[in-house]
Amino acid sequence: MEPSETRYEKAEYVETTTGNKIHKRVVLAGSRNIRLSGKVIVRSGVVIRGDLAGVSIGKLSILSENSVIRPPHKKFKGGIAFFPLTIGDFVEIGQNCIVEAVSIGNCVRIGDNCQIVRKFLLTSLSSLDLCYCREEDA
Repeated sequence: MEPSETRYEKAEYVETTTGNKIHKRVVLAGSRNIRLSGKVIVRSGVVIRGDLAGVSIGKLSILSENSVIRPPHKKFKGGIAFFPLTIGDFVEIGQNCIVEAVSIGNCVRIGDNCQIVRKFLLTSLSSLDLCYCREEDA
């Protein structure tokens, strides 16, 4: 399926020196721990939780409306630990998704309303639509 051409209202987006386009209604928590590799499009309502651990997003990726990107965690007796999240190049994440995977490879498409949770690893050239991936607590 070929993606359709999308026009952007320049007044609603901030463009960085590396070509990233970030909507003005985006929450970037812990922005020092968030790395966008270039020409990444972050649409309105997206939340990226860099305050928990590092988040790295590859070039030419698209994060669609109202999605949440947060690092995976593990519960211990003494508390909780967060681990870095890496999203590869040419990744499209659909609307209203929750992504808490360890890693997402290159050239991956995640459809609308998907929930990808802890310890999930998406390899390159994957496509998920209408999914709910959950790793049960042991």
